[in-house]
Amino acid sequence: MIIDGGSSLNIASQELVEKLNLKTERHPNPFRVAWVNDTSIPVSFRCLVTFLFGKDFEESVWCEVLPIKVSHILLGRPWLFDRKVQHDGYENTYALIHNGRKKILRPMKEVPPIKKSDENAQPKRTDKEYPANARKILDDFSDLWPVELPNELPPMRDIQHAIDLIPGASLPNLPAYRMNPTEHAELKRQVDELLTKGFIRESLSPCGVPAY
Repeated sequence: MIIDGGSSLNIASQELVEKLNLKTERHPNPFRVAWVNDTSIPVSFRCLVTFLFGKDFEESVWCEVLPIKVSHILLGRPWLFDRKVQHDGYENTYALIHNGRKKILRPMKEVPPIKKSDENAQPKRTDKEYPANARKILDDFSDLWPVELPNELPPMRDIQHAIDLIPGASLPNLPAYRMNPTEHAELKRQVDELLTKGFIRESLSPCGVPAY
């Protein structure tokens, strides 16, 4: 949204009206608007646009519908005059009375650009200092998270767990998702590594499907 004291119109962009499916009506007094490049376009429709300033300042303004690109809504001198808006050029603020209370509209703060992530970026290692009591616990149980996984399965437990199927239930048998060559090569590498270590074995399930 732009507040422009140099504009003689309140304008809603045609793109905004179409995307929000706002209701328009024929302009009671059609006219033409001249652009700075000496061209002119007809103003045939207008629209009542309702919007919010902040959380509790709701405003409804009649706007001419024009194909502008600079902003979705442009509030010009008609709105400034109707609302008796006072402009502070030094602070670039607009003050007006709304429901008996003074409201001050301030410009938006500049949003820093979003940096594009690097797909090949490597995580940075940090030497984090832990409290003394936490450091002792980490040292006592250091074998729980080794740097390299052992090439063997953990020892057998006294109690083994299994997933019991519901009698008569049908197993899911859906086609697998396709992969690109890079993903397929990485999947094959990981599966071959797990097979070599004995962590997994070939599936005997009737619903097993290869990965494509």
